[in-house]
Amino acid sequence: INYTDSLYPKITTFQYTKVGETNSASRVGVISSSGGQTQWLKVPGDPRNHYIPKMEWAENSEEIVLQQLNRLQNTNKVMLGDVRTGRIRTILTECDEA
Repeated sequence: INYTDSLYPKITTFQYTKVGETNSASRVGVISSSGGQTQWLKVPGDPRNHYIPKMEWAENSEEIVLQQLNRLQNTNKVMLGDVRTGRIRTILTECDEA
């Protein structure tokens, strides 16, 4: 519910995949605040079979730290993405077979 854009609250709906439907795909892109081309990060795996629940700038501002979970949410990867080249490298992988 959006309480801030107008005098009266408005309900905001978000598309959510239902059973039997194709999962939504996501990707991560970076663009300069002064404009230019979008640099798409080359996140590994099928984007329809992974979530990207969190991302933020690394301390050096030339990389993005992102988290990737598989659909079962039993494998968590933390990756660094180079905003100039789009290359990704995994720095941590956690698996829980429970």
